[in-house]
Amino acid sequence: AAEAKSRHIAFMSHEIRNPVNGILASVEAIDEMLPLLQMHRTGMAGADEEQSGLCIAEVEDLVHTTLACTEQLRRTVDTMLDLNKLEEGGCHNPPKDVIE
Repeated sequence: AAEAKSRHIAFMSHEIRNPVNGILASVEAIDEMLPLLQMHRTGMAGADEEQSGLCIAEVEDLVHTTLACTEQLRRTVDTMLDLNKLEEGGCHNPPKDVIE
């Protein structure tokens, strides 16, 4: 049982780490683009219209990636909490992810 639990923890760590890495990478990329977007918004010299348009499209993609990663992370944590309740006898309906 201890070995199975260790394997499960390793698997869940992987399931958590992947979306967290996606969230961090997206937010860091958005942060790097902010100065250019701010220059464009305020009309400062050096703000290239075409480059700003590309940045806005990239930011939209990054925001969608961040949202998807966050949702995946939430589902993983919910499943872990449901499994813990099931183990403790407090949940009578196993999580849908476990049944399938």
